[in-house]
Amino acid sequence: MKDTGITPIIMYHPSETLSEDGSVQYKTNADDLKMFAKTCEDLGIIFVDMTPDFERMYEEEHILAHGFINTAVGTGHLNKYGHKAIAERLAEVIGGEN
Repeated sequence: MKDTGITPIIMYHPSETLSEDGSVQYKTNADDLKMFAKTCEDLGIIFVDMTPDFERMYEEEHILAHGFINTAVGTGHLNKYGHKAIAERLAEVIGGEN
């Protein structure tokens, strides 16, 4: 990628599981994520892990990034909140603030 003048960006958004007690767990294997991030770095790809953003969203606003009113809570596709969080983070990365 370095030879093309184009820098790809990968936005990783983990799946979440909402427990009966209201806590959220993210389905991420830390070793796999670390290896993927390292590979991206080696290839000149920007890798952005959205896990901290999604955790903050839930802790501060009680909002999940996945799911809709007609699906199980926190499952499926990104909802408008998840898309917004990714768009805001992507804007930061493109703007050079990351």
